Amino acid sequence: MDGLERSGNVFLGYALSISISNEIISTRSHDIATLISHTSDDPFVVPVRDAIPSIASSKIYRDKVFSEGLYRSYDLINTELETIIERYDSYLSYLVDNPRFFIAPFHEFTKDHNIVVKKLAKAYPSLEIKKESTFKDIERIMVKRNTTIHTEELGNLPRPTPKKAEIEEMLISNYLKDINRIQDNIKHLYNRYYSL
Repeated sequence: MDGLERSGNVFLGYALSISISNEIISTRSHDIATLISHTSDDPFVVPVRDAIPSIASSKIYRDKVFSEGLYRSYDLINTELETIIERYDSYLSYLVDNPRFFIAPFHEFTKDHNIVVKKLAKAYPSLEIKKESTFKDIERIMVKRNTTIHTEELGNLPRPTPKKAEIEEMLISNYLKDINRIQDNIKHLYNRYYSL
């Protein structure tokens, strides 16, 4: 499992590890190279989130990571909106062109991850559901293993993010054509999920 940053990788990874008996490998590389290198027949789950909230959240995240030198991130260009948009565009275009990945829409698995898990198990009969879980089950595990889940810039659970609205407005004002192209690809990927 892997997807672009700020697309629910952490939450979905924990949801799957609680719900599925099979081993879940959540790489969190957020890199197209991870998709390209996946050549086995094993299921590969990719969480996907709408363009504007995901890219805005990514900008906030990348600014924080760069400013504090976290996760070996020392390249300023990775914080620029143009770079983030280009990454999202390439990554999502690759997914559209390569239907072998299971798409997990962010708005679906954050609403009811058990439904997404059931669709995944239906698409891949080798996966065995061991139990349903609740949001609280997932949150409890996340709190034990990750101290940043509620922080504004790095968090993985719902939280206030005042900077996000400002960046979302900038995306609409300055990058609408790019955002629309990316969102069209996301809609295509969502349709792939809904057709299962």
